Amino acid sequence: MELNEIKSMNLSEKHLNDYQLANRVIIAGGRDFNDYEYMSTKLNELFKDQNVFNNKAIKVISGMANGADTLGIRYADEHKLTKILFPANWKEYPRIAGFLRNNDMLSIATHLIAFWNGKSSGTKHMIDIAKEKGIPVWVFNY
Repeated sequence: MELNEIKSMNLSEKHLNDYQLANRVIIAGGRDFNDYEYMSTKLNELFKDQNVFNNKAIKVISGMANGADTLGIRYADEHKLTKILFPANWKEYPRIAGFLRNNDMLSIATHLIAFWNGKSSGTKHMIDIAKEKGIPVWVFNY
């Protein structure tokens, strides 16, 4: 094995370790949610809570839908947080792509922060599945 391969392998292991130790937080919610100031305030409050996030890195998981998901990406960009993006495959799974994407995101998440209008079935699905899996959930109603 050449030296470059060893360095590459060690670097990959370091990134894997960083990933596994990080808080992997889904920011999700209604497609009609557009109050970035409200979201930013709530996320700032939560992310500063040492009891919740233990001073570990935060990686933002997003389903990339309009509304809360997109604003979560904006928040991650503005705060220089790593993003893990999960676009839904509507072409291949036109009726269930959102639900499949939600399950995929929850398979790697450590936390869920949802902005919910009390009606969105996609957001409700995400909240219900996260609770079933024992993932800590915060719901902010709008």
